[in-house]
Amino acid sequence: MEERSSYLNFFRVVVLLLLGLRTSSAFCDVGSTDEQPLSKIAMHKVTLGLRESVTIRASPVVLGLQGEDTEWVTVNIVNPDPSEDDWVAYKYANSSRTYTKTGKASLKFQLINQRADFSFALFSGGLSKPKLVAESNFISFANPKAPLYPRLAQGKSWNEMTVTWTSGYSIDEAVPFVEWGKGETQTQSPAGTLTIDQNSMCGSPARTVGWRDPGFIHTSFLINLWPNSVYVYFHFPEIEVSLGDDGTLTGWAMSYLMVHISGANPILSNHPHILDRTPYNGVVVLLLLGFRTSSAFCDVGSTDEQPLSKIAMHKVTLGLRESVTIRASPVVLGLQGEDTEWVTVNIVNPDPSEDDWVAYKYANSSRTYTKTGKASLKFQLINQRADFSFALFSGGLSKPKLVAESNFISFANPKAPLYPRLAQGKSWNEMTVTWTSGYSIDEAVPFVEWGKGETQTQSPAGTLTIDQNSMCGSPARTVGWRDPGFIHTSFLINLWPNSGYTYRMGHVLSNGSYIWSKSYSFKSSPYPGQDSLQRVIVFGDMGKAERDGSNEYSDYQPGALNTTDQLIKDLKNIDIVFHIGDLSYANGYISQWDQFTSQVEPIASTVPYMVASGNHERDWPNSGSFYENTDSGGECGVLAETMFYFPAENRARYSTDYGMFHFCIADSEHDWREGTEQYKFIEHCLASADRRKQPWLIFAAHRVLGYSSNSWYAQEGSFEEPMGRESLQKLWQKYRVDIAFYGHVHNYERTCPIYQNQCVNSDKSHYSGTVKGTIHVVVGGGGSHLSEFTTAIPKWSIYRDYDWGFVKLTAFNRSSLLFEYKKSRDGKVYDSFTISREYKDVLACVHDSCEPTTLAS
Repeated sequence: MEERSSYLNFFRVVVLLLLGLRTSSAFCDVGSTDEQPLSKIAMHKVTLGLRESVTIRASPVVLGLQGEDTEWVTVNIVNPDPSEDDWVAYKYANSSRTYTKTGKASLKFQLINQRADFSFALFSGGLSKPKLVAESNFISFANPKAPLYPRLAQGKSWNEMTVTWTSGYSIDEAVPFVEWGKGETQTQSPAGTLTIDQNSMCGSPARTVGWRDPGFIHTSFLINLWPNSVYVYFHFPEIEVSLGDDGTLTGWAMSYLMVHISGANPILSNHPHILDRTPYNGVVVLLLLGFRTSSAFCDVGSTDEQPLSKIAMHKVTLGLRESVTIRASPVVLGLQGEDTEWVTVNIVNPDPSEDDWVAYKYANSSRTYTKTGKASLKFQLINQRADFSFALFSGGLSKPKLVAESNFISFANPKAPLYPRLAQGKSWNEMTVTWTSGYSIDEAVPFVEWGKGETQTQSPAGTLTIDQNSMCGSPARTVGWRDPGFIHTSFLINLWPNSGYTYRMGHVLSNGSYIWSKSYSFKSSPYPGQDSLQRVIVFGDMGKAERDGSNEYSDYQPGALNTTDQLIKDLKNIDIVFHIGDLSYANGYISQWDQFTSQVEPIASTVPYMVASGNHERDWPNSGSFYENTDSGGECGVLAETMFYFPAENRARYSTDYGMFHFCIADSEHDWREGTEQYKFIEHCLASADRRKQPWLIFAAHRVLGYSSNSWYAQEGSFEEPMGRESLQKLWQKYRVDIAFYGHVHNYERTCPIYQNQCVNSDKSHYSGTVKGTIHVVVGGGGSHLSEFTTAIPKWSIYRDYDWGFVKLTAFNRSSLLFEYKKSRDGKVYDSFTISREYKDVLACVHDSCEPTTLAS
């Protein structure tokens, strides 16, 4: 038992010293100069021969007491039976000239801080037959985890400098940053953290005997530098460090470079560094074109038409009767700052009819109405920057006659800033906040107040408006038009990775007073490649629905609230959401966008809500869209691309990073075929993924550019959007795309890993090893009416579900990914698989995806 314990201890020594620390000039003549000296040690032949008479002692015991990251160590040896091939830590003992005669040696080693204790081992038998004779005491640096070895590099712009360094502190232990500036003006910039694991090595010895944990690698970005100026990236006042009884630091020491904060304790690196750097009609529009439809209309019309279009407004006649009253209460809403509130509408009508309706809700939904002429209806209103009035009509939808109208009710502040939508910015450490208000820039200046804890910053916001003339056609340009308010976007920059922030939107009025929204919170993105738990939601085609019982006309998006509510329920376990097209299904009835942003506000105000363009956002004849249909209702992309932020240079295609994920979001409403601008974008986006840092490469588009056994695709014989994958499949294969997601088809379907219609892996629930094909997933069951499958199931279709649901991706690390499909009705998992692989599996040569090689050595 003692021998085993000693052997394990010895192995720790070997790993620390022989595989981690040094080589000696004494070995320069051994073997080829192209070979790593450490490879010459026959570690597999090591034997134990510990002798009590042999001593080896290292001093000093504690290194770096003055903050040094390198220090000289003396190793003293006493050996009664010395030999010429005795060696210590890769240095022959006989390099001390008298060793073989006296059995005594005193050797000097220069050690650097490598985040661990050190011990020296005395071996006999040379390198070919090493025998462990003795091991020394352990010595260590005062702070083995200290931040060390800064490496400067130019950033992506001329006025940016990056600082990369190594430490022993994980992001769970301490938050890394750099303090820097000119003179006494200092700034703190956060740093991202990367790790390297053994499985990311491609082969031996790096993957086996040569492996040693390289620590945590941090990088901070110092931006907006003045040209040709000198900066110091340290500088604290010279205060002596004292250690409290609880072991915490109660002061700062000297001048320091990189600082990690662990709880309340500063962890310091003490080297200064300098860088050189570079009236009635209004009621109708508000209520009938803006508010709600009823489940009483589920059997009327096609499911592909916008419900509001079924009201024959051009046939409205007046038939006001004094004997009929309609009263709404309360008169003032949102007295406590609420942006939504319940309203009661009471009706008294001496001559009731079954087809009487109020604000798109049949009066006879109150069961006694046709008998008593009295009804009390409930509506949930949201703040839409205007007063409200309810109208009682007879004659149903086809021949509406206005019988009575109610009093006006209003929100206490109808112009209030509302419905924040978060989105990733164009860089990983940027978050955008977009919101809606009734304040023009002539009335008030918009901004966001945000920060961590008590430290708050104010960032300005830009303001966009949408006018009626920017709509491409009817109904958006005519009966569907309603002013969508002012859309503001603020950019929160230089965020610390994976950190919690609070924020609220504000407007400064011309008189100096402030208007504030509610307070919200979010967590910033991890540093690209950061190894931490990361959870992504993907779905398409959700739409909106009403919570007051007056559901969408024709039951247009019956699953929308189920999906919304499941996401809200699990929000603490979600980091980012991708809604890949067909967002609100407003289809030209502009007020529906307010209702949609209100519905998703609990989600979009907390995590980034990334969107893609779908046919119901973009398509309109002669407007530049690839498809010449009228699905957008004349919006032609204007509403979607203004109400939500796209981190794109132009149009609705973009790339974005989230930790270990790299996303390429295509715009299927514009041509994607080879030779087009979008094709070039897609290839550039896929090629730009650093698969060592971001192994999980995801492609997404609204229309099915891959595979689907939806009935109408089957009838066409393509099982895809026409011309969908013909150009793109070679890009997916070349760049080893893991998963491709689509909406448009309102169901769920998953394929095998596939290339050129052939499954390249027979497994169904777990995939490992080389990436030979892409898994294609239709996840268009977000809420809209469902789409039928073909009766024949293609061989590549692994799982199909005619129901509403969404997908959740969980990356545990760079080697393990969990895919789950959940139904919106109960949030339970109905389909899942895992991917386990290593970096070398992404690099491996597969069909139509091999890098060129040369015979030259």
